[in-house]
Formats: sequence, C-alpha cells, structure tokens
Amino acid sequence: MRITETIEASNEKHALSLIHEKYGRLTKLDISMVTELQEPLEEIEQTKKYYSSSQYEDKEIIAMIEKINTNQASSDYYIAIKAHFSPILNNVVANSNYNDLSRSEKEQYQLDLLNNIIRRFVPKFSSHRGQFLSFIKMKVKDDMQKMYDRQKNVNSNNRQQMRSRFEVMKEYAEANMLVENIDLDTQQHNLIHTIQKLGKYDEVENIQKYRRIVEETHERIHQLGLHVRLKKKRQKEIYILYYGPKQLKQKEIAKLLNITQPNVSITLRRAKSNIWASILEININE
Repeated sequence: MRITETIEASNEKHALSLIHEKYGRLTKLDISMVTELQEPLEEIEQTKKYYSSSQYEDKEIIAMIEKINTNQASSDYYIAIKAHFSPILNNVVANSNYNDLSRSEKEQYQLDLLNNIIRRFVPKFSSHRGQFLSFIKMKVKDDMQKMYDRQKNVNSNNRQQMRSRFEVMKEYAEANMLVENIDLDTQQHNLIHTIQKLGKYDEVENIQKYRRIVEETHERIHQLGLHVRLKKKRQKEIYILYYGPKQLKQKEIAKLLNITQPNVSITLRRAKSNIWASILEININE
C-alpha cells in the first residue's frame, strides 16, 4: 500500500513523527518535497519522539565513533553518542516481548547494545546498506533478541533444540531428589552435564527466578566434591563455609576469619563464578 500525505510540521523529524502517529510504524518512509513556511506554525501538534533530537548529523556521529574506537575521543564524545542513540535503545528494550526483565537487566542490555553500536555496528556501516539510523535500528533489534534468547534459553542458536534455562534447571533440581541409589561418578557426571547445558554463569546468576536453583546447584557442587577444583585457598575456604555442612552466613564467616563482610561477599562471588567456569571446561566424554 502506498500512502501520499501532505502535512504541516516544524521540521522533517516532526513530519515523520506525525506520520508515524497517524499510520503506525511504516517500513519505508520518505519526504519527497519540503516547502519552507513563511510564518511559523501557531500551534504545533505534540507527538511521540520517535526520532533522536540529536544535534549531530550521521557523518558526525560516525566520525565521533571512529575516534572512540581509536582511543582519540574524550568522555564528551561518549555522552553525545549515548544521547544520540538513547531513543532507539529505549524503544527496543521497552518492547513487550521483554516485560519479564527487571529494570537493572534492561539498563544492562542498553549498555551492552550501545557498546555493540560503537564497536560492531557503526564500523560495518556503508552507504549501500541504506539509511544510517534504519541500519542501526535493525542491528540493535536483532542483537537484543539474540542476547535475550542466550540469557533465557539453552541452545539458543538452534530453534529446534532451544529450551528454557529455567526448565532445564527445574528438571535437574527435581532429579536431584532421587539420588540415593546413584553412584558418585554418575551424580557428578549429571551435574556437570546440566551446568554445561546452562552455559556461562553470568547468564544465569542475576535472573531472579533462577537464584534459588542456582544456590541449590552450588550446594550440590560442594556435596559431590567438585568444589576442590577451586584453585585459590581463600575462595575454597569461604565456599566450603558457606555451602558446606555448617552453611554459615556471610557475617559469621567474616567474624570467624577476622575479615570484613564485604570481603566475604566479593570472595564468595568470585568463587561461585570460578567454580562454574571450571566445570564448564570439563570434558565429560573423557
């Protein structure tokens, strides 16, 4: 369907926003003629800000990003780039598909996407790829979906084998209730296999609904003796005190070891990440 519309607007961006407000998001949109008004509009219709109000042209943004990537830019450049792409980032992350994300998770996604714009997307742009902002919006939208799938699912690159991380973790937690007649080697093998299916620790630890299962998995790591893979003595010591038979609280560990509770928290967090990474490296086929 082709739409031809004549409208009065204060500038091209305002005109585009008016069209979007009236017809919704259109796949292709172009202003073929602009006639300057002799008198300013007395009343300008307010619209949603679909387009960045940045003062910079595309070529200026590209030049600034080139300087950022070659370590020739000041912090002001980064601030300007962030402001320029904020409308796109806000719009993509606010999509209803991602309503289950917490506010902090959305903020982290925006930071990751902005970094990808700077490091990956803009350096790949060339004029034959179309309009600059349209290209960036397409890349950001696709990247957001991929990152979300990696966080929420295992085998996210294979639609037929993709499964929710929560389902995998729940299945393992339920299976662990019936382990009395299974030998130690088999239990270790099953736990290692499950952790390797879940993937990187930072993709599961900060998701609210996974936390209880993650904590139970660490208890299981200790029960099955896999914590011995921790190389640093202090990390292993705190990990055992926290997940072992005593299951001390962080403040109790701090008092016992005569260190601060924040120190315990940091060391425990590193121990959890390191033991998980170590288990990911195990070749269970050997």
